[in-house]
Amino acid sequence: MSIEYVVARPCAVKDSVGGDEAFLRACTWRLMARTAKREARKKNLRFEEVKLTHRIVTLDGVDEVVEPLSNLIEEAARFEEKTGPCADCPACVLDDTVGCFGTIGYPVTAEAEQWLYDRITGEVEPSVARGWRDFWKNGRADPSQIALLRSKGDDFLEGTSAWGLTAASGGRPLTLNANEILAALFAAGSLAPADGLMLLGLLGALDPDVDPEDEERPVIGVSETDNGETEEKLAFDIYPEPYDDPSTCDLKAYLFALFFSAALGVELHVSL
Repeated sequence: MSIEYVVARPCAVKDSVGGDEAFLRACTWRLMARTAKREARKKNLRFEEVKLTHRIVTLDGVDEVVEPLSNLIEEAARFEEKTGPCADCPACVLDDTVGCFGTIGYPVTAEAEQWLYDRITGEVEPSVARGWRDFWKNGRADPSQIALLRSKGDDFLEGTSAWGLTAASGGRPLTLNANEILAALFAAGSLAPADGLMLLGLLGALDPDVDPEDEERPVIGVSETDNGETEEKLAFDIYPEPYDDPSTCDLKAYLFALFFSAALGVELHVSL
């Protein structure tokens, strides 16, 4: 049970399973099958005896789909046979195979949510604030989806309050609340490169002070001169820490994938 996402770079693997939506579903089943197989072995259960429940969140509620583990194992095996091209794909940023796919496990801890909100401090760049206001002006996501998750107790979000915060931008207040932030990140369905850069900027995840000698840091060029030369570069500025809880690790990986989606000029597709 998780938030699933995929860097939507076109590839032969996605085409072979029927497109991004089918690819996302196949990756989810593959992950569920791997996890369930480990648990079944620990409990000395035969795979044929195990059934899995997958929860799907919509505005109408939370639907449950029950699937025998043996079916998922068969589907996962067929999917694995098609993943050869992943080895040379620049979108494989999280793993060697289908590394364009990642998850954020439920429940998202209150600690992880707090880490996210604590990153919105001080002065927000005016261009980022404009992008945030335009995002909501265009009705890109619905915070009521996040409110629905909160209403389900600790199954999805440990934090019970959608409290608000106010940042500053160009001398104007920028007011946000917790449900809006999570909805923008996870409930839009897809995030274009401009959306990703706006959200990463809002969360202070981009560093303009790039050392040209540092070849290790992931970097994206965000503007070009008339002759195509990059004028400005931004580096991803969030790092794993030994004290991170699992949800915070998942959030950092998600933001890393969002950064690479923008760098590759493709959308990030997200499913609650």
